[in-house]
Amino acid sequence: MYTARRYPRQYWNRNFFVTGCTGHLVGTFLLKPEGTDFQATSPCNLLASDDHWSAPIMAEVCPDGQVWMIDWYNYIVQHNPTPAGYKIGKGNAYVSRLRDKKHGRIYRIVYGKEPSQPMSLAGASGLELVDALKSDNMF
Repeated sequence: MYTARRYPRQYWNRNFFVTGCTGHLVGTFLLKPEGTDFQATSPCNLLASDDHWSAPIMAEVCPDGQVWMIDWYNYIVQHNPTPAGYKIGKGNAYVSRLRDKKHGRIYRIVYGKEPSQPMSLAGASGLELVDALKSDNMF
């Protein structure tokens, strides 16, 4: 969930980022209260790629208030089903030279132009740690 304050207010405390490695995207899911429950909609994607090797596997809100995303960057991200003509290997995954186990990418998805500085609590006193709880960045 987006708990920082760098993105626009409509993201605050109600947008979730969900990665779709086979769809090459990071979706946004907006949570809206509905009675005693919640309704989720997906109004847009935070990131969508037409690069067939792109495989976002994780998106997190970080201390700088921006969203960081891990891209496995692998043409084949699924283990099954095994296509006809392929052999099954370790972990029941089909063997293919298109599986890349050496490369990956990390993206920092920035909103706005203002530089973001993460909050550092290194060396903070007890009172400073308690005061940090007042920060609007819930990270």
